[in-house]
Amino acid sequence: MSKKRQQKLEKEIEKCRGRWLAEASAEIEDVVKGTLSKAEVCETELERLQREEGKVVSEWQLKLQNANKRLEHVTAARDWLEEAIVQTRERIRVLEEEKLHLQERLDAEVQQRQTAEGDARALVLTLRETTEQVNVVKNQYSGALTEIEVIGKDLRTKEHEVEELLVALETANLQLETQQNVNAAIMRKKEEIEWQLLEAEAQRNKL
Repeated sequence: MSKKRQQKLEKEIEKCRGRWLAEASAEIEDVVKGTLSKAEVCETELERLQREEGKVVSEWQLKLQNANKRLEHVTAARDWLEEAIVQTRERIRVLEEEKLHLQERLDAEVQQRQTAEGDARALVLTLRETTEQVNVVKNQYSGALTEIEVIGKDLRTKEHEVEELLVALETANLQLETQQNVNAAIMRKKEEIEWQLLEAEAQRNKL
């Protein structure tokens, strides 16, 4: 092969090599741009999901706090009423015993009314007053029982609401966990894209 022909072939090879490098660089640049665009989209989506996640958690935490406060108030009212019922029952028991004792004394005094008629009349009056007190306490006790039933129904309703809130919170937690898994997957994808970008840059630098 002549030297002139060899030089001509070398020029052709150099020309082809330059055209190939230009085409390869353009393709690498397109890949880099596409990769950067995908990374920006992933990062924007990740930020949006993180904001929504924080908002949902705050809302459910506030709902649970309000439900717990309502439950505490209802429980305190129930405890107070239960204590009042115990005291009322004890008072009725004492009055019933007093009534029985007075009745026994009255029976004994009636048998001796010829000699103690004045005392018997006083005992009758006391017995009547005691009976009235017992009736009043019984009415109060009946009212308290009615109120307890109302409070009990309200308490059951509140407990049901709390249970629903707890179920909803558990669902939210599951959704949050799922979202966190999605976020983790997005982060892994972002890292993968970044590695691809670095590899593309490295490949481009080699060229």
